[in-house]
Amino acid sequence: MNGKGKDKQYNLSFTKDPAWIKERENIWRQIESQVAEGLSRKVYNRWKTFFFTGELIGKGRLNQGDLLEFYPKFDLEGIREFLADPPFQPLTQRDYESILFLFAIRIHDAPGVTLEQALLLFKFVFGNSYDSERCFPFDIAGESECRKITLHANYQFECGTTVFLDIQYPKKMCCTGSSCWTTGFH
Repeated sequence: MNGKGKDKQYNLSFTKDPAWIKERENIWRQIESQVAEGLSRKVYNRWKTFFFTGELIGKGRLNQGDLLEFYPKFDLEGIREFLADPPFQPLTQRDYESILFLFAIRIHDAPGVTLEQALLLFKFVFGNSYDSERCFPFDIAGESECRKITLHANYQFECGTTVFLDIQYPKKMCCTGSSCWTTGFH
């Protein structure tokens, strides 16, 4: 079965592979309590189904950044596929900002993403140095104009530093709410 999101078709046949399912179940166990917090059983099951199959069940629009983070194929190819035909269109400015936020600050916590993969994705999106004219490197829903990276240079530097430090000092990351910092790196 291909993943479906509002009549979108993605090639997610690998989600039926028993080895992949077992690995995904291990990842889910690590994030389940965090995902379940404050959600009704219905909404929780909607997120869990999407995490395992890429299929959207139920009604109502969901945050595109969160959906992308839970997409079963969270690598360059899968991200391209998802953003080329996102489940909810048009992609609003708020959706776009949530996707930028995912790549900027949440990437190193994305389920199943290694720190090295997070760094590569961060660099792919934001580059090796700040460029105020940089376009988002993925095509979004067939839009003809590029969307600019709208995060301030200082914010991008802070986010990139967090990813780099997390790789170098993985046991030193501290988080509260949406803020993360690294300790003990001197």
